[in-house]
Amino acid sequence: MRRLPRSLGATLCATFFLTCGSNINSPAFSATTALNGFNTARPTYVQRNVPGTRRTPTAAKFIYIGADNPGLAVYNAVSGKPEVSLPNHRAALSIATNSIGDAYTTGDTNQFHSINAWTPELKEIPPTIKSASPSALAVGGNGNIYVSTLTYQKGSEIHTYTPQGIPTSPTITNVAAQGPAVDANNKIYALVSPNNGQNMTVLTYLPDGTPTTPTIQISGCYPGGTSTANLAVDLSGKIYVAAICHSKNFEGVLTFTPEGSPTSPTINAPDQLAGITVDSAGKIYVLGDSTLTTFLPNGSQTTPTITGLSGLFSIAVY
Repeated sequence: MRRLPRSLGATLCATFFLTCGSNINSPAFSATTALNGFNTARPTYVQRNVPGTRRTPTAAKFIYIGADNPGLAVYNAVSGKPEVSLPNHRAALSIATNSIGDAYTTGDTNQFHSINAWTPELKEIPPTIKSASPSALAVGGNGNIYVSTLTYQKGSEIHTYTPQGIPTSPTITNVAAQGPAVDANNKIYALVSPNNGQNMTVLTYLPDGTPTTPTIQISGCYPGGTSTANLAVDLSGKIYVAAICHSKNFEGVLTFTPEGSPTSPTINAPDQLAGITVDSAGKIYVLGDSTLTTFLPNGSQTTPTITGLSGLFSIAVY
């Protein structure tokens, strides 16, 4: 059984029929032994005016992790070493990044009803978006922020905000979805897991919220990550799903073509699966119970590996 790091996570997971846990292993930097190595004096960050997702195949520079330990943290994506952390902002339920490295977070112990923005140095910046029960975030190619919410009054919805935090279209209702993921062309993807999580479906929407193809049926599996980190789309349009399939004795990453057909790689998670993300060069990052492991686009393991984490909830890269 998967460990629930805190009661808030348990409540959210139960609501979404999720199992929140984690995955991976290998030697590298240990957060528990080297937290004092976090560098708070990185070069001054310069705000630019072109948010959105990256459109060129560039390997990630930074890895953002939301966890109980070390809190909200940024790691070097090449070395795996820590850059900076905010220990008081623990277990952010979701992290999403734009094309200039700003990160949006929600659901940590200090900010459960808002979306907050940070520079790569984790200096808080505008906008701050107030939202009822936000659980998952994504950023589109236009810089818009997509927020999955769950309320008893309206159920699960996906709301959209401009980079300035102003509500805009589309709003996708009655989706009962996890995710979302948004590609560079602003197509929106949501992962639906009805029937107590016995099966999954990936739903796709045009930028205006109109349903479109592909619709991907995944039988006998349920989401393997938190509601925030079980679905990703790379620059080529390939779709990645964190999945646990007991009937197939599989826990890891399933990959689909932009048209919705199964394709490579299929990645077995080295440990309990907590979440996934991909960078614009196609590298795949798999978050586990205490470790993050990185894979090349062909599924081969590569560096970095980050160990010594705990209470993992979310991951994003820039």
